[in-house]
Amino acid sequence: MTAKPTLRCRVVESVDRLTPGESATVGLEITNASPVIDAIRVHVEGPEALHWSVEPDLIALFPDDSGSVRIELTPGAGVRAGELDLHMVIVSTSDATTIERIPLSVQVMPVAAIELLAQPTRLTKRAKGSFAITCTNRGNSSLEIDLGAKEASHALRVSCNPPTMTLDPDESSVATINVRAKRKFFGNELAYPIDFISTSPETQTKTQVTFVQRPMIPRGARTLLILGAIVAAWAIIVVLALTHALGTTPLSKVVPASFYASSAAKGKTVAPAGAVPKSGVAIGIGGTLTGTVDATSTKQGVGRLTVQAFSVDGSNVHLVASAATASNGGWSIPGLAPGKYALSVSATGFRTTWYPDTTSFASAKLIDVQSLRTIGNLRLSAQGLPGSITGTVDTGESPSPTVTVTVLPENGGVVSKTAAPLATTTTNSSGGYTLANLPTPGTYDLSFSSSGFTVGQSVDVLSGGAHYSANTVVLVAAQGTITGTVSAAGQPLGGVTVTATGSGTKITTATPTSGPIGSYLLANLPTPGTYAITFSAPGYGSTSVAEQIGPGQSLMNINVSLTGGAGDISGKVVTASGTPIGGATVTASVGSTSITATTATTGSQAGAFLLSHLPTPGTYAITFSAPGYEAKTLDVTLATNATASNIDATLAPSTSTIVGSVNSSTGSGLAGATVTLTDGSTTVTTVSASSPAGSFELPEVSPGTYSITATLNGYLSNTVQVTVVAGKTVTAPTIVLSSSSQAG
Repeated sequence: MTAKPTLRCRVVESVDRLTPGESATVGLEITNASPVIDAIRVHVEGPEALHWSVEPDLIALFPDDSGSVRIELTPGAGVRAGELDLHMVIVSTSDATTIERIPLSVQVMPVAAIELLAQPTRLTKRAKGSFAITCTNRGNSSLEIDLGAKEASHALRVSCNPPTMTLDPDESSVATINVRAKRKFFGNELAYPIDFISTSPETQTKTQVTFVQRPMIPRGARTLLILGAIVAAWAIIVVLALTHALGTTPLSKVVPASFYASSAAKGKTVAPAGAVPKSGVAIGIGGTLTGTVDATSTKQGVGRLTVQAFSVDGSNVHLVASAATASNGGWSIPGLAPGKYALSVSATGFRTTWYPDTTSFASAKLIDVQSLRTIGNLRLSAQGLPGSITGTVDTGESPSPTVTVTVLPENGGVVSKTAAPLATTTTNSSGGYTLANLPTPGTYDLSFSSSGFTVGQSVDVLSGGAHYSANTVVLVAAQGTITGTVSAAGQPLGGVTVTATGSGTKITTATPTSGPIGSYLLANLPTPGTYAITFSAPGYGSTSVAEQIGPGQSLMNINVSLTGGAGDISGKVVTASGTPIGGATVTASVGSTSITATTATTGSQAGAFLLSHLPTPGTYAITFSAPGYEAKTLDVTLATNATASNIDATLAPSTSTIVGSVNSSTGSGLAGATVTLTDGSTTVTTVSASSPAGSFELPEVSPGTYSITATLNGYLSNTVQVTVVAGKTVTAPTIVLSSSSQAG
């Protein structure tokens, strides 16, 4: 008969807490106590989100031989925060019925993470709209989060509904960003970025959406209206010009002999070339001038200018026709009677220029117009009067820092970034600026730069001689950084958690344990602002500093030194009689640090506890509590790297036991009597015993004053009072019952 395998196991390396995403190791020593060679496998029973691995996967042991396995535990985000009960299961491969189960109770640390999903991320409306933000708790504990939205330029009214929400792990809820803006009738579309921020004491998450405000009358529709008006005006001018030219310019009194065509029968006489019929002058006798007008500032065609044709006959000069230029600068003047003409181009905001490119009529070049002929490609230049741009830059600072305003011209919609600036100026203490003597017409790219701020941009269009008041430009402070090192005892210290809190932001990093040990970088900090920076590491006291950071500033060499180490506190929890109390809770607290352990329940270590990895130095309040016992608190001071042992606590019961008896009037005990204890709110009932006759016991009674009533068929009920003190057995007065027949 084959002997049944036997396994003995003990934990040689344990853990009492797990952090999602981080690994912890449990070590087991397994002994084969059977007379045969056995192979052992180990697995872990726990939630699906707990990832585990065992090294080695299979361990072969000779009889009475021992081996070790290491179990790596890594909780995923789905493992809820709080106490987690696991089992490490050791199974024999030679006999599957041989199983050892080792319980392990660990505390899963809370991890906070919020995921934000915006729908839509970009919204185009005229005056109002809304965004839906789905908030999902990706952590392992419930979170109460504050919600908010802000738009940097304050051009919009932004609100968030609801302002707060509570989410369980993996739970989602939708918040709404409502946006309202003043209606805009003309102009270009403007895009406003909006930051949506969710904040809890544990974490902060931000996402961004964009609200694009569309004017009531789009730019294209406005352009069509303007072009329609231009065409209508052009048509009126052409009609008036033709009427004036043909109605006022007399025909020549001298004509050739062939002016009238012969009326002879067909074939007998042939009219000479160019002969005019007797019915009169042909309507198409006029000539046509066409061309373009280019702005001297851009060398591009310019519209809405007036081109005028003047008839020149000796010293007589008459305006006979005019035309308006199209958007590309093109123009045409038809129906001009044969003769000499001078051309000019003019408009409000422009200097009058004569063809081909002169500022006086005297130096203008005359154009010879012939009937039924078109003279094209006539190019005129239009010179705009100097223009200016005035505006304000808002930095949010008072007084405003100096902002440099740089102007680059566009040419055909393209800006040469390598070209020298056309103009440069700086803002005054109120943020105002003026760019004067700008060539017009023109399209200008303005950039706004100041130390510590992101560069702002705007595009402004100047028509001829225009003086333009630009929209206020809002400069956003650039993000800042804080760097430094953390040391202990003069040596760089890795694994230090560094947290910066301020300006509605909480950013956490850690010092590396290899490479640049002890260094840290806190980046992407909103500025300006004041930040509280906390440095903490296991076994070391935490240190905090406050730093003020200006717009876009980088603070360097913010160095700190941590003191202390790690200490342990151990002891035992017992009753007044020395009986160990298992399952008692022992908590060490100092400041915001709190570490909890539970006393052992079985074996020689029953009632014992160990609080390890306590930051030192420090004075801890050690609280002992257990069901049925009064809590007790002791103060324990730990020096650096110190250990405090034999910190024992004796807990007194929080309840008492009442004993007594029910007797007849003759003094004999009465068994089977109903005994009722009450204080008006709590009632407990028992029955008197038969041995010893009439005795009763009421256990676990809280301190207070009670009445005890005894009733029994054939007897009159009776009541006594008793006062209970915690931890002491109370003997109630004997309850004497008289026979109901005696009472009659």
